[in-house]
Amino acid sequence: MSINADWFITTKPNFKSLNLASTSDIIDYQTAVFDANVAEKGSAANFLSSFEYNYYNPLFQLYLDQANGDITSGEVNATLRQWRNNDYYKEYRDNAWRTAITQRYNVTVSQKAGNSNHLLSFNYEKDSQRVISGKK
Repeated sequence: MSINADWFITTKPNFKSLNLASTSDIIDYQTAVFDANVAEKGSAANFLSSFEYNYYNPLFQLYLDQANGDITSGEVNATLRQWRNNDYYKEYRDNAWRTAITQRYNVTVSQKAGNSNHLLSFNYEKDSQRVISGKK
């Protein structure tokens, strides 16, 4: 007979070691993409009309609203300052990941009788899941 119990703790990922782009870097890149496409297509509306489902990222929508006169450049700049202060890695880590605890239990009974071997094994595993889902 053997009995085995294991516990594993898996921590949240460390995004800092991945050297990913910051929120500000992404805004600057998307702005450059937007500006290059608007220059090529002639207007923000012409560029964005090429999107199949009329859905594009919020930054493009912000620039379109400015081009249409719905918001001022001051409002655009205020929104961009606010977005640049977002730490989306922290938000993602805090809302999508958690430290997972896994419990594993094994009980095995074996017997050898003459030319026969008999084995009976029970396993139980409980995992709190590292990725947070809406399911309870």
